[in-house]
Amino acid sequence: MAILRGIAVFSGVIFFFSMNALPQESAQDSASFSQAQSFLRQASALIPQLDKPQRSSAADNIAGQQTRISDFEGALTTMQRAGTPGARVSAAGSIAYTLASEGNLPMALEVIQNSSNGQDAAKANAYGSVVLWLGEHHDFEHALEVARLIRRAKPYFGQTNNFVGTLLPIAAEQFKAGDRAGAQETIGEALAAVDWEKDHPEDPWFAQTMPAGLYANIAAELAREGNRPAALAVVDRIYGLLAEASTEQARQTLLMYLGQVQVGTGDLDAALATAAQLPGGNYRDSIVMQVGSRRAQAGDLWGALDDATALSYEPWRNISLRDAAVRFSALGNDAQALATLDLIPEPAERADGLAQLASQAAEKHDPSAPLALELAYEAAMNAGAETRPYIFEGIAVTHADLGEFGAAEEMIAKLDDSSRVWPLWVVTKMLIRSGHEAEAISLAESQSAPWPKAYALLGVATGLINKQRGGANYWLNSSP
Repeated sequence: MAILRGIAVFSGVIFFFSMNALPQESAQDSASFSQAQSFLRQASALIPQLDKPQRSSAADNIAGQQTRISDFEGALTTMQRAGTPGARVSAAGSIAYTLASEGNLPMALEVIQNSSNGQDAAKANAYGSVVLWLGEHHDFEHALEVARLIRRAKPYFGQTNNFVGTLLPIAAEQFKAGDRAGAQETIGEALAAVDWEKDHPEDPWFAQTMPAGLYANIAAELAREGNRPAALAVVDRIYGLLAEASTEQARQTLLMYLGQVQVGTGDLDAALATAAQLPGGNYRDSIVMQVGSRRAQAGDLWGALDDATALSYEPWRNISLRDAAVRFSALGNDAQALATLDLIPEPAERADGLAQLASQAAEKHDPSAPLALELAYEAAMNAGAETRPYIFEGIAVTHADLGEFGAAEEMIAKLDDSSRVWPLWVVTKMLIRSGHEAEAISLAESQSAPWPKAYALLGVATGLINKQRGGANYWLNSSP
């Protein structure tokens, strides 16, 4: 019966497409993208051979590109290959995002609505991708209408989180566009949703703590907009929840949210005072880490460095030190960048930082990039088995960014199948952009394992589409 329902939904979506004639230029586009269409369909055909956790993201990325070139039959087939109902909805979101960006909002919503019965939480994410595009392009009326579809769905756990998380980017775009009244109304709608959830909790624990996280996000958005009085009024709501905390665990969770929102509103001293009320551990470190990040953004790199070295949780300390090093390098202080990385005791973690420095330098066409890349590779090799594969993946992509495609392909060839996926996706696209179409196709076709081959073919197709469209770029999902 479930299979029959899936076929019915699939047929319904195809029927919708057939009943809504595509613009004439779409048919012309489809013909001009025949080579890209072929590569995308080859990539799609590999999805059933992937491990189940890999299928959803692959379907998302492939279906989005197929929709760009009006290969709706191929996109819908790819959506069905995603596997689980939730994965099919996720792929529908990728299709819908592209349809919305092409100006076909009704069809975008129909694809999501018909993608699978139920799955309201997954559909919320799909609607969110459409809302994101509409908001970025200042179609606030439709963005809000789509966001409210999340609120009107049958109640499910996490619904308010999804709704508020979709409203806040709209408010941010309204404010940037100068529509301050609209932004205020959208924030008000978000606050009303949190207040309702607080008064109608599904779980008493979340009644004490979940609203605080949402209030913190809302206050941070108000602070970004420069509306400090309104932000502080929202912070007062967190203080109210803190006063009512019934357990020590709830109190510590609320203090964490309070410290985070104090960072968001720029009260760094208050945030550190809040952190001091927490025992050593991740909650305290999460606040101190955000304080350091805020200092770094404001140009206080030495203060950020002090905060990083104070972190007790080693992974976060390493992340913060790498971030500080990257920022020192961006200011041209390469000596201090390297000295900062030297504070990381583990060779593999230092190699990660050096790889990030090299990547940043390459993106900015900094002449120091080749040396930084060489240092990163040496450090990664010296760390031996402790070096995580993604570091070599990043090194391969940075080689390509520098136009060193031979070195990039040589590095990719040394990686195992799962580690080849992301660099193949990116490098094949770069090859096309640089005029090495035959080399990109050869690289993709030389892959034997299904997962890396699917993404190599996707990279080739994406590069061809971007080239055909005059260099326009498009990435919906940045992870394989």
